[in-house]
Amino acid sequence: MVSDPPESSESLPRRFGRFVLFDKIGEGGMARIYLGRQSTELGGERLVVVKQILPILASSQEFSRLLIEEAKLAAGLSHGNVVQVIDLGREDDVLYIAMEYVEGFDLSDLLKRCSRTKTPLPVEFSLLIVIETLRALEYAHRKKDEHGRPLGIVHRDVSPSNVLVSFDGEVKLCDFGIARAMGVGAELPTEAIQGKAGYMSPEAAAGAAPTRARTCSRPASSCGSCWPAVGSTEAKRAGRHRSSRPDKPRSLRSRRVGSQTKRACTRS
Repeated sequence: MVSDPPESSESLPRRFGRFVLFDKIGEGGMARIYLGRQSTELGGERLVVVKQILPILASSQEFSRLLIEEAKLAAGLSHGNVVQVIDLGREDDVLYIAMEYVEGFDLSDLLKRCSRTKTPLPVEFSLLIVIETLRALEYAHRKKDEHGRPLGIVHRDVSPSNVLVSFDGEVKLCDFGIARAMGVGAELPTEAIQGKAGYMSPEAAAGAAPTRARTCSRPASSCGSCWPAVGSTEAKRAGRHRSSRPDKPRSLRSRRVGSQTKRACTRS
């Protein structure tokens, strides 16, 4: 009788701790991302997203420490515009974060689809995305511990890939605090930080300590109505934030944008 071959670490579906992973939905400079299913003792099930941190990052004690600290804080956030962190741990020496599954698109993908089809994102939708994202940030910034002390939670990376838009019209912000852990080592892979400098606040680009009021990574720029700084490299983008104000976006020249909206986006 021929025995079944051993299960490959990349084969799907496969069990990973308390989860059954059945679809790989992405991989970036930080993690491999899977769609999975979590079952309860009473037979209940729910879909979850499991981010398996890449070994080059998980092997760093400082990165792991910061990620765990920030994920613990994020797990305490409960708000309609924040992606809920469900679990954090290690399984088979793999550091992972499990979070709620939002069925839809991230804003980066949505804007790319709009660009490919030459379909402008309506101003009303853009403003809704910004408002809902700001609600998530305000909630996190005002969050206090059980003794009434501010937790000082700052996202640090409000870029389009971290703004999720569900098919039901929900807007949710994910990955609170992960950018802090990503900044601990000079040996991290380049792709782990690409695309982020264009959304830094001037203080963050200059290396200053983050503040709740400004280090929300220019949330208005994530909606497509406003803009990241223009530059051929991440360093140029960060330098542009330090030295000057960004150019007025072309989308604000449209007659469909009211004067109050123009003033608000110009100030952001």
